[in-house]
Amino acid sequence: MFAKRTSRLSFLVAVATVPLSTAQAGGFTERLGDVWKLAKKVVDVVGDYPTLRATVRTKRAQPCPIDTGFDPAAALTDAGKAALLAKAGAYEDALAARHFVQNIVVSRAEIHPDTKAVQLYPSSIGDASYHSGQLLAARAFRYGVTGKPTDLDLVQNSLIGVYNLLTIASAPSGKITNPRAGDGKMAAVPGLPVRAFVEEGNPLFAGATDLDVKNPDVYRYTGTLKGAPTSRRYLVKANVSRDQINGLLFGIAAAHEVLNPKKELVDVRRDVARAVTTFIRNYVKRGYRLFDLDSRLLMEGPPADLIPTLSWLKTAAIVTNESDIKKAYDKLVKDYFGGSTIEKLFKQAIFKGLQDLVQSLVGDHIELLQMVLRDFNYNLLVLPLYALLRFEKNAETRDVYKHYLKHTIKPLVGNLRIPFFDAVYLLGTGEKDNARVRRAAGVLRQFRNPPFPFGNPAPGATTPVTDFSTRKDLRDPLFDHLSEVWETHLKKDFPGENNPIRYGGGIWPLGPGLAPRDNNIERANPYRVTGEKASGSMTVDGKKTLLEYPGEDYLLNYWIARYHKFL
Repeated sequence: MFAKRTSRLSFLVAVATVPLSTAQAGGFTERLGDVWKLAKKVVDVVGDYPTLRATVRTKRAQPCPIDTGFDPAAALTDAGKAALLAKAGAYEDALAARHFVQNIVVSRAEIHPDTKAVQLYPSSIGDASYHSGQLLAARAFRYGVTGKPTDLDLVQNSLIGVYNLLTIASAPSGKITNPRAGDGKMAAVPGLPVRAFVEEGNPLFAGATDLDVKNPDVYRYTGTLKGAPTSRRYLVKANVSRDQINGLLFGIAAAHEVLNPKKELVDVRRDVARAVTTFIRNYVKRGYRLFDLDSRLLMEGPPADLIPTLSWLKTAAIVTNESDIKKAYDKLVKDYFGGSTIEKLFKQAIFKGLQDLVQSLVGDHIELLQMVLRDFNYNLLVLPLYALLRFEKNAETRDVYKHYLKHTIKPLVGNLRIPFFDAVYLLGTGEKDNARVRRAAGVLRQFRNPPFPFGNPAPGATTPVTDFSTRKDLRDPLFDHLSEVWETHLKKDFPGENNPIRYGGGIWPLGPGLAPRDNNIERANPYRVTGEKASGSMTVDGKKTLLEYPGEDYLLNYWIARYHKFL
């Protein structure tokens, strides 16, 4: 079903990294055909689709009729830069105070509207690995800019959390048990990262349903952890995903890039390197497959996850300097991009040719695709490329990665105002693009001042969540028409599926100031016209709690730009 395949960007990632044999190339054609069939059906049903599309493109080229706070020139003045720095400091302070628990990131907190004290950590602890990896990278880049010992301490704290996420499933000094089977002891799994863990009995996590012991992904660890030498009981959220590992390995890659290998945090970095070595060796040994604590298959690597797998191997090879990991990476590169001269040219031509087809399709129907792709975390398309583009020394192989960045990722997200993408694109291509730098600075200026996302980003914004859905002058006529066409013409062809054209709706990107979308701006379609929910589930002192997010994406976007001297 097309709707299922397009509910996330994963099928497009698979398209761009499909296997290179004839049979495997057929899978690419099938996926591309699915997209093309929908586009053709839309064109057939909506006779004025090209006209509406042209109208939208024309309007988007004009200034937005309301002040969104997007002002690159103001952001790049001395006062503007000082404001961005002050905002980074405030975000770090708020995150450290309310979202950094046991050295990992908790992505949601219900806070008192006046005191800002945490009242409850609701569900969604399960992405802690991803967020903690992003924070580690942000803190590493920050230290690379400031050189302050206190900032190095922040890096160390994050490294400790990342180490524990990588090793707790191996029961480093204790035991793993299954709370659904009388706490029977389970075999530890060395090298298996987990999504999250929290100390059992912490009342602030009482509402976190994804940590309920009835959840089949939740286990119990009793023992000590790095940074927590007293034996305690922890609830462990297993079922790790590719996205979580992308975050962890990206953070480790950034720390490796910034820190002096012989002088700075040598001990904890050595321990992290050993944990990465164990993870990668087991992943390779099992045929690039990852199994959970209960032996369930979690993911398979190449071909569908070729780019992430290459990134993990390259990061591990650089961080650990282990010869067997280097050989595994080189072999995978050779299998997909190398061989004899003729084989190499053939494989690379197919890989690049498939990406060029994606670029062509995206160019024709980018608006439709971005409506259907909705709120995927766009950063996750870019995270694996950072290590490949920064650490790959072979010019031919690096050119393959650069082509993937320019001809697959850029067409999909290049127009979405994602500062992290802009930074990686400039680093990966070596292009001097002042317009891209200015755009990123303008977006950083839009982020609300703490307490976020409930500050006032621009003149006239006085409510925690803004709703522009009734402003007809801001509405996207193509979006509205296609959404109606789905309901009246296409829905019958996709029984049981929700309307895929239901996020977005605006002509112009209002940005993270006017319509904030949880803690990651890159998670959201920027054309949304309504902000994220502001109220929590509790009432304290007669007032509703506020739902706060950690904002480590601002920290990452800001400090990577500072470290690489874009700002």
